[in-house]
Amino acid sequence: MRKALLITLSFVLAGTGRAAAQGFPLPGAADSLALVTADWQWRDLGDGAEAGTASLQLFSSTQSISIIRFPMRKWKVEVLERDGEDACSTSEMATYFGADMAMNGSYFNRDVTPATFVKDDGTVISSTSPEEEYRADGLLLIKGRRGTRLRIMTSLPPDNAADSRRSREALSSGPMLVEKGKVLVNGEDDTNFYAGRHPRSFMGYTLPGEVPKGTLAGPHKPSGRMVYLVVVDGRFPGQADGATIPELAFICRILGLHDAMNLDGGGSSTLWDENLGVLNHPYDNRVFDHSGERRVPNSVGVFRR
Repeated sequence: MRKALLITLSFVLAGTGRAAAQGFPLPGAADSLALVTADWQWRDLGDGAEAGTASLQLFSSTQSISIIRFPMRKWKVEVLERDGEDACSTSEMATYFGADMAMNGSYFNRDVTPATFVKDDGTVISSTSPEEEYRADGLLLIKGRRGTRLRIMTSLPPDNAADSRRSREALSSGPMLVEKGKVLVNGEDDTNFYAGRHPRSFMGYTLPGEVPKGTLAGPHKPSGRMVYLVVVDGRFPGQADGATIPELAFICRILGLHDAMNLDGGGSSTLWDENLGVLNHPYDNRVFDHSGERRVPNSVGVFRR
């Protein structure tokens, strides 16, 4: 099991060399400015929800980022599960269950069955496989039948069942990016998964009153506890280079996320809205368009109450 260090953002910027070791400069003040002054295209999704997309120069690279955010108290969140022979793309799964918005879920096996802990409507469907233990240290908890009480927390695989005991639904993934406003960083791992740039998906939420600066705040400035679903496209050189895990954590802090965890990335990374369709550029078809979705066993679905 990997050992995580809980450290402040300033130490992340000054003290970790994983990105630099692969030839990537460490995030800094210029990257903060780029995020909060980018030409963010925000669209109103109703009931306080918004979708934003931007193409920008960030981390000395070209990045394409898509965001959906919504007030936690006004929307219902569920784990959507269709695995094995029934597995399908995130957009197909969301449509099947009648969701308004959705993002891909956690890691899975070759037969498109979940490889991490999943609890759906009170029933444990799967546990985390030994092969995924090195990165599955986060747990999304959904409490109450109304699905408006969310928590993201550090939870190692042996503790998943106990930690989710009072939750109707749960999904394990990782690594954890931010917990209680602090950046969680692996102090030793310089593997390609952590320090390489790839398509990435992550989920987090703010505390009430936490509003991003500049154009990142959007025209209506989100209020209350906001949930963020974020995809960073990747593997399209010059159009969307992708992000490292430390760079994701940096984005989390600029967004003001209190707790956040990484979800499955690569060709799985998909962000979808019922009216707008797929917002990002899924990689699975190797074309920079909105059609390259991959079959996945689970997704995070968002529903109007």
